[in-house]
Amino acid sequence: MGTDTSARANLGACPGSNGHGSNIWVLGPNCTAGGNTGEYIINVYWSDQHGRSGASSLQSGGAIGAQATVPANPASSCWQFVGT
Repeated sequence: MGTDTSARANLGACPGSNGHGSNIWVLGPNCTAGGNTGEYIINVYWSDQHGRSGASSLQSGGAIGAQATVPANPASSCWQFVGT
């Protein structure tokens, strides 16, 4: 998963970056949202670009089909792995 120059998430390489830039993601510390426990998905490139403002993590667009983004503020979306 990559991002474009506006930090919007996309599936695939980062457009115009020749595959470099924001393709590196790590699972951050545990988080809790709505009573569920998951992890933050932190983007290494955007965290570095934003410096001391906190880790930049994947933020939900808030609805199915809404664009996910990687903002400059600390993480607020908590992601889970759901199995059967």
